[in-house]
Amino acid sequence: MKDKKVVQLEDYRINKEHEKFSEYESWEVDYDYFNKKDWNGLVKYREKAAKQNKNDPYIQWRLGDAYVLNSEYEKAIDFLSKLYIKHPNFIDVQYSILDALFALDKDENSFEWIEKPEVIRFTEDILDMCYEFLKNKRKLITISDIYCNFIIAKGYLTFKEEELFEVLKKDKRFELIDKQLGVYDVGVKVVRKNKKKS
Repeated sequence: MKDKKVVQLEDYRINKEHEKFSEYESWEVDYDYFNKKDWNGLVKYREKAAKQNKNDPYIQWRLGDAYVLNSEYEKAIDFLSKLYIKHPNFIDVQYSILDALFALDKDENSFEWIEKPEVIRFTEDILDMCYEFLKNKRKLITISDIYCNFIIAKGYLTFKEEELFEVLKKDKRFELIDKQLGVYDVGVKVVRKNKKKS
């Protein structure tokens, strides 16, 4: 357990840190917490912002998302549920609720949705959709581009870019370019019939 003086010093540091930035630079404070993976600091920072902006659903959502990042899943669901009732079509709220549910080993059926969001699980159909998406592309497309195409067009994905990369790597219909790059920057293209992978 932390000494009371240490906690007070940390709170003082956080308050002073927040005072350094104007409202237009608040993203920098957020970014700093993200880089440090200081989820507790992020929660405190966003709680303060949410308190000052009670009618801003975006700022309220960001607090709920910080609870998820800080592994406070039940608290996140409770907090975001109230926001969801007011803004049922706010997709970021829906996805943060789903993040918390899945982190608790629950699924989308464990929540009372006004309209249940589409949840996409990895199946063979995903590979077929990747193939269809890529087959007429001339320009090299990255794993991130493919992944984002699914997020924007399809729904909440239960798999990450890394998982997509591993499966595409094994499928003979796809060629991965610059595999030494980070997963997000690896290029993917369809292998043409006259150049099938061996």
